[in-house]
Amino acid sequence: MTSSTAQPKAPGVDRSASPAAEALRLCRSHIRSVLLFSACINVAYLAPTLYMLQVYDRVLPSGSTPTLLFLTFALMGALAFLALLDQLRQRIMLAASVRLDRVFSARIFRRLSDVASGDRSSRVSQAVREFDTLRAAVTGPAAVAAFDIPWIPVYLAVCFALHVGLGLLAIGAAGVLIILAVVNDQAGRGWAAELSKAAAQTAALQDAVSNAPGVIRSLGMGDAMVVQFVAGRAEVNRPLLEAQNAQTRIGGLSRFFRLFMQSAALGLGVWLAINRQLSPGAIFAASMLVSRALAPIDQLVASYRSIAAAPQAYASLRALLTAMESAERTALPPPDPVLSVQGLGVLDDGRRRYLLHDVSFKASGGSVIGILGPSGSGKSALLRLLANARVPDTGEVRLGGARLSDWAPEALGPHIGYLSQEPVLFPGSVKDNISRFERLTGTPADQVDAAAVTAAQRACVHELILSLPAGYDTMLGPRGQGLGASQKQRIALARALYGKPRFYVLDEPNSALDGAAEMQLMQTISRLRQEGALIILSAHRMPLISLADQIGVMKDGRMEQFGPSAAVLERLRAAISASGPPVLKPTPLPASTPASEGP
Repeated sequence: MTSSTAQPKAPGVDRSASPAAEALRLCRSHIRSVLLFSACINVAYLAPTLYMLQVYDRVLPSGSTPTLLFLTFALMGALAFLALLDQLRQRIMLAASVRLDRVFSARIFRRLSDVASGDRSSRVSQAVREFDTLRAAVTGPAAVAAFDIPWIPVYLAVCFALHVGLGLLAIGAAGVLIILAVVNDQAGRGWAAELSKAAAQTAALQDAVSNAPGVIRSLGMGDAMVVQFVAGRAEVNRPLLEAQNAQTRIGGLSRFFRLFMQSAALGLGVWLAINRQLSPGAIFAASMLVSRALAPIDQLVASYRSIAAAPQAYASLRALLTAMESAERTALPPPDPVLSVQGLGVLDDGRRRYLLHDVSFKASGGSVIGILGPSGSGKSALLRLLANARVPDTGEVRLGGARLSDWAPEALGPHIGYLSQEPVLFPGSVKDNISRFERLTGTPADQVDAAAVTAAQRACVHELILSLPAGYDTMLGPRGQGLGASQKQRIALARALYGKPRFYVLDEPNSALDGAAEMQLMQTISRLRQEGALIILSAHRMPLISLADQIGVMKDGRMEQFGPSAAVLERLRAAISASGPPVLKPTPLPASTPASEGP
């Protein structure tokens, strides 16, 4: 199986730059084009104003029909040009949006899938939605209006050129709209964070319910969950309604004021024309100029909701992306199956207490290490650290002499066979799940096919897969939907064996297996040990632990004992006979039966 020596990057990404600087760099050509098109569009918007001036000041007095036709065709061409440029500007903004999505979504998804970070906060689970919020703000109508704002002084200057009174009226109207925008901003500061928090809590509850519908049904918790969900939605709707009410009030006031100012400019133009201070053509031109000058500000006020949500979304996105490891790592040779664990510790999500504390031991290839302990003792937490599924808060894990952190996950992953306590399968074919979706990284299909079949055969699951509707090409739904618990666990074991790594971490690999399948698992583990691999496993049943050369006993997050299996088991038996519940479930070995490949 091929492996990369450094963590792959999304194309064109400079992780040393801030997300804002990087986005500007990626969209630099788009921004230049939009600036150019905005300039041409705003110049073209002057065409109706010039048309009115010429029609009223030249065509009416002269009665010249050819001049009217010429001016009308010229206006038609200018407006067609304006419409084309506006369409192109929108397409450029859309292209910028697509490019940002292609680059940043890859980075965000990598961060979300990087369980080694240990980040379990609700902020991370919302990252994609926050990115969509930010992208909508920087490439949507608000961004287009922002590109038009620099042209407001041009329209104001033309108003002043017609008459100073019109210029002052336009400046005053713009000032009032800006004040309304500031008031809108102040009114919305209080609800943005509250809305985000409430939405995160509701999303977390929805995910929890969707992951355990059977438990809720079995325990009769449906009504209680409905009440909790409705209450959570109410918490979301309350700040949302307050925000929408505030936006509606201020947005309506802004729209009313802009339309009134447009009519006021028309009225002022008429008054100035009556007093011989303005030509008749300038009456309508003044109204159009004032309307155009105020339009970008009004658009920003109307888009306030997306603008207000953007800073918080950016802050969260920046924290998420800057937390990613940015340094390229030196390519290391394949690690020998020699494990050294020193002072390993993990804090809980609140970072208040240790879930795992000061765990140390050593192991080498050609051996099986069993990890025992009651539920909640820290076995799974320890195995996640050993498999590089999470980084420790204290201490270090070394494989082949190198710290796990010296490797990029994509470079180290092929050398580790990890089977989690709850086997996780992904949407895709059985073959894709076994092969870790390696075909998507450019590995030739024939190599992937051969390696996937070999892994399945070594895991004694080849016949089971062939019995599925489409064999290796059987498509699975989310979380392996379509398979039984035993089938999921056995296919996940085949994935752990894919590529023949020499270091295996198996967390209760027999929890869903029947006697015959457990015997096959034991045969597989014995074969791996003979091949010189190092296997770390946890189990609650004695047959699997009987394979261990050394045993570690966990209690309250600490390694209480570690040593040769015979000595440790003898001490455990003595402790069990004295007091306390058994650490192991003494299930008898199954009778010799033919291998079963059933669910």
